[in-house]
Amino acid sequence: MKYKLENLAEEFRKLQEIYYRSQIKITPVNSNRASSLGHPCMRYLVYLRTRWQDQLAPDVDIVKFYIRGREDEKVIIRKLMDMGIEVIEAQRSFYDKTYNIAGTIDAKIKINDEIIPVEIKSLSPAKFNRLNSSDDFKNAREYYIRGYYTQLQIYLYLISHDKQELVRGGGFILENKLNGELKFVGVEIDLDEVEEAIKKAEMIEKYVGKNELPERIDDYRICSKCVFRHICLPDVESQGFDYVDEETTNLAERLYELKKSLQEYEELYAEYEELKNELKEKLKYKIESGTEKILAGDYIINAKKIISKRIDTSKIPPELKSQFQTESVSYRIDIVKLNE
Repeated sequence: MKYKLENLAEEFRKLQEIYYRSQIKITPVNSNRASSLGHPCMRYLVYLRTRWQDQLAPDVDIVKFYIRGREDEKVIIRKLMDMGIEVIEAQRSFYDKTYNIAGTIDAKIKINDEIIPVEIKSLSPAKFNRLNSSDDFKNAREYYIRGYYTQLQIYLYLISHDKQELVRGGGFILENKLNGELKFVGVEIDLDEVEEAIKKAEMIEKYVGKNELPERIDDYRICSKCVFRHICLPDVESQGFDYVDEETTNLAERLYELKKSLQEYEELYAEYEELKNELKEKLKYKIESGTEKILAGDYIINAKKIISKRIDTSKIPPELKSQFQTESVSYRIDIVKLNE
């Protein structure tokens, strides 16, 4: 063999790195994109229009994520067709000149003679299990998942505008990244959400037309990862921060690193808890009958019924409850690394 295998592995890594970097493209943004309008920062949305060329290039890891998403989408569409579901107008673009809103919906599918606009999302197992209804998207703690809801609502509006007929609903096709399982989550058109998105688009147009900027948001969790942070974030010195000694700084740094590690396992832990609760439900009848040791294939499950007593405070009269109320003090901290 002309080259050592370890040398070939290194060459392979370099070629892959070159490929991913070649996929990094920053292009002009001339309209209000449906995929972005759900972002909580108006200033970011204006920058997208006015200073798109100044945004920081995404990390290679983010590029990998986007490419994988495109690849997953093709696989999912193929699977839908194999399931006997007709896929219509994949990647159809729409544009509303009035509000300068543009978007490209992933597909329309036909089930039982119903044509349904859908967005395709590949998710971690924990998110896949958690997102089961329209409200789960609308009220999600992650702003980008709430953005998915806004995105789909805008597509329903754009399709209605194109057809000159109200489209009453669409949905998400979700894929579990772990095992490839798919599910459909139906979403009815939310005219209030559509109206809010249109108002946001109108405001963006006004800011762009006047060459002005809206106020910054006060959320370093979002700002610290923003592609415009280098031109938007003010100097730390001007923000009224207090300072601490080196020992406290080291403690904060260590806590931040641990938080990052914990976040990597957060979704795995959520899935663990969900599966554990599901298993408890399946075994409840055995545990109720007094069984404490259960054999499941190569695994022994130790089970026990635990009865605990607590005071149901909801049944205590308010006037009596107030006599025993005490005030407690707690502190909450969150650590965000600047310019990461």
